[in-house]
Amino acid sequence: MKIISEKESPLLKRKELTISLEQENKPTPKKEDLTKSLSQTLKTNENLLQIKKISNQFGESNTTISAYVYKDENSKKEFEEINKKKARLEEIKKQHETKKKEAEDTKKETEETPKEDTKKEVEQTTTEKEEKE
Repeated sequence: MKIISEKESPLLKRKELTISLEQENKPTPKKEDLTKSLSQTLKTNENLLQIKKISNQFGESNTTISAYVYKDENSKKEFEEINKKKARLEEIKKQHETKKKEAEDTKKETEETPKEDTKKEVEQTTTEKEEKE
């Protein structure tokens, strides 16, 4: 693992790294595995490391990795748009699920009440028929 470039971004409170990884006869490494190995190599916490891109050319054993190393967790949360989108999507899904459950509950209630009413009507008509006979 070689660091090709390292750029300090003080306004964003992070370092932008480009890393080259040589691997013979192995598949492209997973993001989780790279996060662990990079955090050990760079001697940082895994929570402060964000891997942006893993790329390699077909047939080559060289993988290029773009990663950010943040100074603290607050700055990572502040600048990582993906986390914001995920949180927003989860919030929207929860709202959608609650609305869906409410709609199902009201549908069940409306289905149950006519059945009870029709049962009463059937009972009334049968008693009326019996009385007439």
